[in-house]
Amino acid sequence: MDVLEGFKDRKNQIGKAALENCALEQIDWRECMSNPSFTERMTMCRNQVRKFEKCYMTQNRLLKALGYLSTLDRSPEVEEEIQLHADTLYHRMLSQEAEVAAAKQEGRPIPKFPPLLSRLPAETRQKQRQQDEDLTQEQLEMLKERLKKVPEEDRATEEEAVRAEWRAKAEIASRLDDLWKQQERDRQARKERGEETMWDKLSGTFGGGNDKK
Repeated sequence: MDVLEGFKDRKNQIGKAALENCALEQIDWRECMSNPSFTERMTMCRNQVRKFEKCYMTQNRLLKALGYLSTLDRSPEVEEEIQLHADTLYHRMLSQEAEVAAAKQEGRPIPKFPPLLSRLPAETRQKQRQQDEDLTQEQLEMLKERLKKVPEEDRATEEEAVRAEWRAKAEIASRLDDLWKQQERDRQARKERGEETMWDKLSGTFGGGNDKK
């Protein structure tokens, strides 16, 4: 079941990509732990830890929201572009946060920025909208409760990340269903040729009795 194994491995690969995008934050944390200043020793490198945690959590959300590894037959080059784009968006977010902090300190009007996630192609948005319309009431309630636990400034990205995860799971389920149907057609073809294997017979027995006339 390569499809199922690929989905199981996806979470690990997303986490790995997020760690790669947070390499500088990891280095800062490591250097602080190995050679801390007096203040850093007293705070146990709290600032560096927070910077790393923020980077990792946000990069993880962005990767999911952008559809990283959400399609099994996409090229490695496209996946790498998505990973780089997630990193670009994260540093853009940091820059925007710095501008807001500076404006507050200087008493200037708070600058407004467009949504962090760029607009997707119309065809992709339409496909995602159709998939989102299929969400159950239970899923919508789960999403609502999940967003309550996320800071307001992160909710848009978190919502898209959750919806992207559900879309990926739906695609995997569809592929698995197609795979099982194809396996059943192949089993029936072998039976008609008189080449039915022991596993075919067991599958027919436990698969719901499709051989009944």
